[in-house]
Amino acid sequence: MVCKECDFQNKHLKGNAKYCTNCGSPLFEQKVEKKYSEKKRNAKHTRQRSFNNPSKGLKNFSIAKLWYGVAVIIGAFIIFSISESNSNSLNSNTENIAERKSENLLLEAKVFDIASKFTCACGGCNEDPLDKCKCDYAMEEREFIRINLENLNSDREIIEALNKKYGGLLKT
Repeated sequence: MVCKECDFQNKHLKGNAKYCTNCGSPLFEQKVEKKYSEKKRNAKHTRQRSFNNPSKGLKNFSIAKLWYGVAVIIGAFIIFSISESNSNSLNSNTENIAERKSENLLLEAKVFDIASKFTCACGGCNEDPLDKCKCDYAMEEREFIRINLENLNSDREIIEALNKKYGGLLKT
């Protein structure tokens, strides 16, 4: 076997020698190149077969993988939609905190006194007392009371107007 580095003829070695006895360079490069070209030829042959038979080329691509991808996209969309609706409801809850209240403490006490005679008319609060309910509808009803008190309407007029507009008057 002839060494590619030093051109030394390694005659006394049989075909299973790994290194040149003259310079120590590896002698198996030809075998590696042969294996590489063999793999390359096999890969080319496999590609040709898959072009001739399209179903074999698509063997790695399956309908199950396609459905899996579609399911992941739909799931992500659903999660995004749910998180958006939750963030919107959180934003509406923070609006409840910003109820407009008068600086006149007597007026506010009167608002809650009249509100205590009613239940929330929104239909979603389990008919909570109007003075305790935190929903937007209850805030609107209390604002109605507040405006009427600022306009110097009597308690009786406000109660009648509130009951007529929203309902929910408790039997007293």
